[in-house]
Amino acid sequence: MGARFTPYLSRHNSLLIAKTGGVGKVEKAREWDIPVVNYQWLADNYAGQRVEAGCQKYQLGQPCEGVSPGPYILEMINDQFKQLLFAWKMPIIVTPEQWRHSFDTKQAVENDEGVFPNKKLRSVASPSPTFFFICFVFQTHS
Repeated sequence: MGARFTPYLSRHNSLLIAKTGGVGKVEKAREWDIPVVNYQWLADNYAGQRVEAGCQKYQLGQPCEGVSPGPYILEMINDQFKQLLFAWKMPIIVTPEQWRHSFDTKQAVENDEGVFPNKKLRSVASPSPTFFFICFVFQTHS
């Protein structure tokens, strides 16, 4: 999209996306003539629609409908979304040999001290206390 997010507001920001008005950032943005829009502006922009910050639909207080649509609605918004979601509809067929090979490779990488030097657990660990031990200690201290 070519945008950059900043957690702060300054005169260098070109737009403020806010949920409600009446907060400090919104008031300061209006004082500095920085356009303030709702989340619908970001969602429509991301979907590839032509958006204008001054449009009534993107003003604070307007409902943000369809901001988080399901996958079927998302496909209808844009052909690019349809192409991206197409891969999720096709099953991936993995043979038992491929599964076993990938599992063995994963185990080899995880157990390699050169890759994960801090993963080795201490081999000598004290056993967990039993219920009877906890009851015995509790009775002796009370």
